[in-house]
Amino acid sequence: MRQLKCLPVSHAARGVGLGNRLFALACEHGRQVGADALYISATESRNAVDFYLRHGCRLLQPPHPELYAQEPHDIHLYRPLREPLP
Repeated sequence: MRQLKCLPVSHAARGVGLGNRLFALACEHGRQVGADALYISATESRNAVDFYLRHGCRLLQPPHPELYAQEPHDIHLYRPLREPLP
């Protein structure tokens, strides 16, 4: 699994598909480097979590211990890369 460290899109740039395109590129890159999944530590905001869930991410139970220790309030998810994007 490869970690997707951040995918920030400013409020002004939201709603035009930029996040969708960036996430698709991150998934494609992950596949190219041989990853089976992306690990995502998302902020607790409903917008962030909903974005990742809409893009095929799943809750990770249990989260990676070191990454959880760094971001205990985040929602830890993963995106399988051997499945097509929704």
